[in-house]
Amino acid sequence: MRLVLFTISLLIVLSVVCQAQSVTWNVISSPISDPLDSINHIGTDGTYLYVVFTNTYGLQGGGQQFWRYKFNVSSPLSGSWIKLATPPRTICSVNGSVSDLAYQNGYFYMSALANNGGRTIVRYKVSSDTWEVWQNGGVDINICATTGNAIFMDPTQDGVGYSASHGGNWVKFNWNAKTCDNNWMSTSGLGVPDAGWVSRNEDVAIGSNGTYYATKNDTIAGLSDGDVIYKWTDLSSPNPSVVIKKPWQCGFGQSIEFVPSTISPSGHDELWLLRGADGSTNPADGSGSWTYDLARLDLTNVAGGWITSTLPGQVGYTGEIVRVGRNIFVRSKYSSWYVATLYHPISVGQLKTYGDGTEADVNGVVSAVFPSEKVFYIQSADRSSGVRVSYPGTNLPSVGQSLVVNGTIQTDTTTRERYISCSGWWQSGSSQTVKPIGVTTKTLGGGQMGYQAGVEGGVGLSNVGLLVKISGKVTGKQGIDDCWYISDGLRKNDGGSIDGIKVDLTALSVPDRPSPDIGNFVVVTGVCGTYVGTDGEVHPVVRVRNSSDLQNLSVKKYKVIVVNADPHCPSYGNLRTHEVFGWGDPHVLCQTYIDDLKWASAGYANYEVVDWIDCEYHMIDTKGFQFTPDGYVAAWQSGNACSQYSGMDYPKFLTDKSYPHNNPKSLAERVAAGECDEIFLFGAPCGDGQWESAMAGPSPFFVNGGTYYLPQTGKNVIIMGFNYERGVDCMLEDFCHRSECIMSRVYHPASWWFPTWPITNNWDRFRMIDKVAPGEAACGFCHYAPNSQSDYDWGNTTYVWSMCDDWLYNWPNLLGAVTKRWVNCSEWGNGDMRLHHKWWLNHIPKRSGVNPDGKQNNWWKYLCDYWSYPESR
Repeated sequence: MRLVLFTISLLIVLSVVCQAQSVTWNVISSPISDPLDSINHIGTDGTYLYVVFTNTYGLQGGGQQFWRYKFNVSSPLSGSWIKLATPPRTICSVNGSVSDLAYQNGYFYMSALANNGGRTIVRYKVSSDTWEVWQNGGVDINICATTGNAIFMDPTQDGVGYSASHGGNWVKFNWNAKTCDNNWMSTSGLGVPDAGWVSRNEDVAIGSNGTYYATKNDTIAGLSDGDVIYKWTDLSSPNPSVVIKKPWQCGFGQSIEFVPSTISPSGHDELWLLRGADGSTNPADGSGSWTYDLARLDLTNVAGGWITSTLPGQVGYTGEIVRVGRNIFVRSKYSSWYVATLYHPISVGQLKTYGDGTEADVNGVVSAVFPSEKVFYIQSADRSSGVRVSYPGTNLPSVGQSLVVNGTIQTDTTTRERYISCSGWWQSGSSQTVKPIGVTTKTLGGGQMGYQAGVEGGVGLSNVGLLVKISGKVTGKQGIDDCWYISDGLRKNDGGSIDGIKVDLTALSVPDRPSPDIGNFVVVTGVCGTYVGTDGEVHPVVRVRNSSDLQNLSVKKYKVIVVNADPHCPSYGNLRTHEVFGWGDPHVLCQTYIDDLKWASAGYANYEVVDWIDCEYHMIDTKGFQFTPDGYVAAWQSGNACSQYSGMDYPKFLTDKSYPHNNPKSLAERVAAGECDEIFLFGAPCGDGQWESAMAGPSPFFVNGGTYYLPQTGKNVIIMGFNYERGVDCMLEDFCHRSECIMSRVYHPASWWFPTWPITNNWDRFRMIDKVAPGEAACGFCHYAPNSQSDYDWGNTTYVWSMCDDWLYNWPNLLGAVTKRWVNCSEWGNGDMRLHHKWWLNHIPKRSGVNPDGKQNNWWKYLCDYWSYPESR
């Protein structure tokens, strides 16, 4: 049974930064706190850390314990300790039984005290969390003369291992054959003092070229010639030799580890030596004072000697060092562990000169993230090169993060784009703002760079993998805006029938994909990738990250004049009317409304306030009455404001020069001059008396308010009436009703306000509700969600079948009944008016082109640009 005791919130107790030749150490805690005289040993299966704790004082349930520290390779501080099955024999104890851990083929092997005297071997099976004792006929095999300090396994022979003995000999055991050779290797021929004495030989470091390294102490006080590192290579008949003298005398807690060139600070193979105690009390057995000492040796420059440094704290008798991947773990005293993540990074440009299969650490800044593909892109800080990164984990980085990425460089055989097959990444510095480089469609992709293929007709330096910005006219599209083709006239096609370069939008959900018309001029930001066209050549593609990467310069801006009837009130601290009552700020309300519409329409409802007029007066009503600022406050407070005011005089509002807002030009004149497409009027309830939406002009029609024949506007103009006592939810309701009126004008349904069954047009198909046709609902309309039974019933929890997704994902090629799914109010905000209206508006079709019914596929053209289409004029 496994017990997870520690998670990240408990594990990381502090972070100590200690620079030692570019090594940064952090501190994590153990699941138990071993006392100073306890012995423990650590090992790894290449993925996680494993520890035997002596647990002399019986902490955490008592007795000797075996634990695993499980962590992500890129997040060694965020792991958890898991208690494993208890060892069947004593592995580590203060009475002289100590053992290293050696891993082979799913098992950890350790020396232990036999139950019949002497020592035996035990092994732990990782997959089943079970132990075995080396036995013959149920009796512990105790023929090995090993102290168990250092132990390692044969790389080719299953169950064969090697361990150190105090007597200067190394032993060889064979688990399967149940045999042991107690004289496998001797250190007596090393030619140094006390050559046959190997006390405190805690572990073995295994180099990348099949070289084995171990430590040796002598019995002489202080650093002497017998305190050395020695090595051997041939396991069949080993002949050890001295590598170098240690930098100091070592005692208990002496430990050695090999660090390969791919991650070492020097970029060369290194040995790391940990000095737990200094051996000053008794050099023969290793007792002495605790130390902070760590040393590194560049194996390509042994003559250069050791580089010494210190750890964040003391190590002591329990000290041991082990490398798990690129993470170095050092066991310290009590509950402390020191952890360092190593890397030796190169630039993205350098990486591209390496052949496939080469492993490397790469510096870069994240320029794009595509979560659904488990892909991100990094580029050099100077924007000279970029590369795709394929990462199988779930902890994807964010745009702007500075990283070191580890992995192997590969080439996608389908797209010919190079990428890193990533095994882990680490934040290496502060976040940065990532800016694209501007390119033309001709220079996009560029020529060859190292092993990265250039694109067909490529000009200039390679920019594959970089964040780029290009512009041009839309020349074609595929799917439901899965991709666009754009051209600035400088590039031929990819072998297909559409000129231009490809823009890939598949990372965006269908509702988030803008849908420009063919011929629209667009600016696109994205990362440059490659693909093979129908002509068999490599071509560039721009991969869009999000909808903000797309700017349609041909989308019309709808110019808005805001008239804000929100006068200061002298008798009430000279506050504006909305401030006197604590109502909404018109500026905030206006911007939020504009933002909501822009989001719902994928950018097509592109309203821009070109003039904001703050009025120090309320509007005149149809009977000539007008509130003073103070008079309105008093009337509203007394509850009779609505009985005094009969509704605003719209023609006067738009044309009367006695209003300051109509000078020097009236609103009507400004509309006729093209200065304004729409008017927003903010007013007080029953103080300015505006419709939710009204229309004035030479041929006004009903949009849920008054219609005013006013030919001097030159074109029809909508006046949106907003009450700053209310919120954005009511403002969106105004727009929803306006939309219903316009779409009913476009389609001429049998019923203006309600859909009818059977369906005869796309407007009724869109707004169908379950109440009208059970099981056939789509998106509903303003007052009715798909499952509503009455007006404003947006919080109905009843589930009904709906084809609402069909309109979001498949329009104009609706699939019908196959898209039905079970929906209720949880889809549109559980009764929240604003959330329902945003949901409904977002489902309104917004694809380019003309439908077979002769209507625009983008209904927002009718809602915002109604004067431009015969069916909505």
